[in-house]
Amino acid sequence: MALAIITSIVASCLFGIGASLQRKGVITGTDSGHFSLKSFKRLVMQPTWIVGTAMGIAGSVLQLVALRYGSLLLVMPLLAVGLVIALGFDATMTRVHMPPKAWIFTALTAAGTAVFVVAVGNSKTTAPHLSSLVWISAISVTIYVALWHLPGRHTRAPWIMGLGGGIIFAATSALAKAAVTSTGNLHVVVVHALASWTLYGAICLGTAGTVLLQHAYGAGPLAKSLPINTVIQPVAGVFIGMWSFHERFGTDTPQLVAGVASLAVTLAVIWLLTRSVVSLLPADQAPTD
Repeated sequence: MALAIITSIVASCLFGIGASLQRKGVITGTDSGHFSLKSFKRLVMQPTWIVGTAMGIAGSVLQLVALRYGSLLLVMPLLAVGLVIALGFDATMTRVHMPPKAWIFTALTAAGTAVFVVAVGNSKTTAPHLSSLVWISAISVTIYVALWHLPGRHTRAPWIMGLGGGIIFAATSALAKAAVTSTGNLHVVVVHALASWTLYGAICLGTAGTVLLQHAYGAGPLAKSLPINTVIQPVAGVFIGMWSFHERFGTDTPQLVAGVASLAVTLAVIWLLTRSVVSLLPADQAPTD
């Protein structure tokens, strides 16, 4: 379980800082901060976007390791720590002074995460049902197709795209976990993963979610899209883990109450943290009607 916790936290840091760098690259390397396939050639010439993307890929590799040794119930909530890292990094890059209450919320986030890890532990995971993975994939593709045509200048575009991206990334994690969940040594796990359709499904969904988030980053400030994206990922991941992998918080009532309460409080504090910082960050490329 320790390896799953460590790799999850490091992955969340890479995801958070990478998201901040990717958004900066989208703003400076595309037309009016709007991401499109036509502007991709210029985007890949942006060093900040390249570094941010590389950090995201590294985070994905570590997330695979975490999912190999930990349950979705444990791994997905830990990834929410990335929001705190991203907002702090964004504030540092823009030379914004973080208010005292932001640091209090950050400390509460860390405390809530620690309580959650102790209460939940490493929930047992069973082999997923194929039908549930197919349904999860179909829902994710539907969300992507529906949001692809959402106007980038729509007032709530960053929020809606962040929400959709969070659900897609939760589905990506479920498919990835299905690919690496097998008994045996590393060679057996790799062979099993390469022969599984879920690995390639995870790659496709992960790419779709990344492209969708690029639209969100270009449509408005990071604090408008990343909070909902980060909060919805663990929520969707927990439901998918319970539905498809039969994961549970615990057998005794105190453990169940502590796990659910700590997760709810942590996500609520993350939301409050975002609202306390969003007004301080530059509103460059804010969407308008």
